[in-house]
Amino acid sequence: MAERGDGLEAVVRGRFDAPVPACPGWLVGDLVRHVAEVELWWAAALPAGGAAPDVDGVRREVGELFAGAGPDGPRAVSARVEDGAPVWAWWSPTGRTPAAEVLRRVAHELVVHHHDARAAVGEPLAAPPEPAEDGVAEFTERLLGGDLARPGVVGLRAVDTGRTRSVGSAGDGLRLLTADEADRVRAGGGAEGALSGTAELLHLALWRRAPLERLEVGGSTGLARAALAASRLG
Repeated sequence: MAERGDGLEAVVRGRFDAPVPACPGWLVGDLVRHVAEVELWWAAALPAGGAAPDVDGVRREVGELFAGAGPDGPRAVSARVEDGAPVWAWWSPTGRTPAAEVLRRVAHELVVHHHDARAAVGEPLAAPPEPAEDGVAEFTERLLGGDLARPGVVGLRAVDTGRTRSVGSAGDGLRLLTADEADRVRAGGGAEGALSGTAELLHLALWRRAPLERLEVGGSTGLARAALAASRLG
C-alpha cells in the first residue's frame, strides 16, 4: 500500500493547484489532504482496541503533518497504516474486522484517488486486471446501498478476468446477490440489465469515475444506470 501512496505523491508533486474533475470544487491539494485524513483515520483505528478514532484529533494531526511535511505527508501516513490488529470497522456487523481488511479498504480508496490525481494532471493511470477485479469485489461487498425502485438484477462482467457478479434488489435495497437470489428475482418478473467492460472500467464506473457509455450495456439501460447511482458514495 505504501507504493500506492508513493505513486500518488510522485504524480502530484508541484501540481497541487490543478482542479480534480471527479471532485468538483477540489484542487489536487485538497485531494491529497483527504487521502491523508482517510489513512490517518485508519492508522488511529488500528491500535485503538476496537474503538472509533477521534475525528477532531485526526484532523489536527493531518494539519500538523502537512504543516511540517508538505508533499511527503502521504508517504508518512501510508507507512503508519501498515501496522495491524483486529480493528473497528463501520461495514462489519460485529463492529470489528481483521487489519488486513482495513488495509484492503484503504488500498482501494488510494487506487481511486490516484486515478483522480492523474486525471487532474493529464497522466492516465492503468490498473492491472487482478487488483481492479478485487476493487469491484470490495465495492459490491461494502459500498452498495440505496435501492433500484423496482426489483431487478444487473450483471457486472469483467471481460479481462471473466468474472461476473450480480447486484440488484428484491425490494430490500441494492446489494450483491447470490446466483439463487438473482434467479428468484428474474423468476418473479424482475427487470434485468448487464454491464460489461474491463475490471478497471467496472471499478471506476462503480466509483462514478467512468461514464456508463464506456461500458457495454445489455438489457435495461435505466436499471444499469440506477445500479451505478445507488451506492453509499452519496
